[in-house]
Amino acid sequence: MSHINLLEAAYSNTDGCIVFRLVPDGLSDNREGRFFLSGSFNVWAEYPGPEWQLRLGNSGTYFLEKTICELQIPGNSGYPEFQVVVVSSAGERNVLVCETRGLCVRIHNNILVADCDSDTRKIADEIREKSRIKTLSEFNLLVEDDRKTVANFRSVCGIRNLFRSYHPVKLSFPLLDTERVRSTIVKEEMEKCGIGSVVCLSGAEELDRALGEERSIFHSRIRESGHEMCLDTSYEIAYYHTGSEQFGRLISDVIRFVLDHPAPFLVHCRLGSDRTGVVCAVLAALCGASWNEIAADYEKTSLAGFGEYRDSRLLAYSLGLLAGSPVNSEIGVQQLVRNSLCARGWISVKEVDRLKETLL
Repeated sequence: MSHINLLEAAYSNTDGCIVFRLVPDGLSDNREGRFFLSGSFNVWAEYPGPEWQLRLGNSGTYFLEKTICELQIPGNSGYPEFQVVVVSSAGERNVLVCETRGLCVRIHNNILVADCDSDTRKIADEIREKSRIKTLSEFNLLVEDDRKTVANFRSVCGIRNLFRSYHPVKLSFPLLDTERVRSTIVKEEMEKCGIGSVVCLSGAEELDRALGEERSIFHSRIRESGHEMCLDTSYEIAYYHTGSEQFGRLISDVIRFVLDHPAPFLVHCRLGSDRTGVVCAVLAALCGASWNEIAADYEKTSLAGFGEYRDSRLLAYSLGLLAGSPVNSEIGVQQLVRNSLCARGWISVKEVDRLKETLL
């Protein structure tokens, strides 16, 4: 009797479809449980709908067939990502750990769906390397580029008055030996760059004194002068709902804050990767940055070494939802983003022009 949950995916006999096949381990009593796929393609639903349930077939094997179009929503890796969840008859939810075969590739806690002609082992190795946690000894803090890299601090696409970074106060990974150095460098770079105003996209959080979290004097003066805005948005809004009114309010609030407060500006969230990455991409696009420049800037976050990898295909999906059209190097992303924001009434053409003057 097998003690391993085995999951594999392969192209089915139906054109344009992929079939998932799950063989649960022989120790689990799964007769009362239901298996579902929860992933990027259903916005990581905690309890997915019946359309994502694997159905029991012959010999204790569960199956689910989905069209490629239904699965083509990327996760952090740029590929569709998911977990297998089992829901008991009492409604208890657990993630099922599986060995993978075929088109399925396990990366840390998630499983991704690779392309048919992909080398799955190569994909796994590349993503694991890019999402590797780095130690402080791997950075030379006497070199400015290394200091900024570990702090995820940089100007956005070379735009003079727009910077992005890790959170200057909150410690998301306090056990990493890079964490307090990271926070310290952000504080130092804020003052060095003469940051005039701050946009925080992870909400107004209290300091955890037990962790040693503290705000610099320079940062405190910005807050006391009324030049910091804290907005609380989410990973899901930033990537999967950029066409929503909620995202529209977020972008319009950020742009109008920029127009009414002193430059230069620092945009950050907790890690400076997702919410920060998407908002800065929109601002960079409005300022005339190309897609290649925006994508390269976005992927630099992985170099900070706190174990989070983001592929620019995820950002392209997000901006594509916003623009209503695919985003790539062949199309002017500035026009796509500007036209979409203005057509939806979220900002005006005059505000876009003023934004460019302020940031450039």
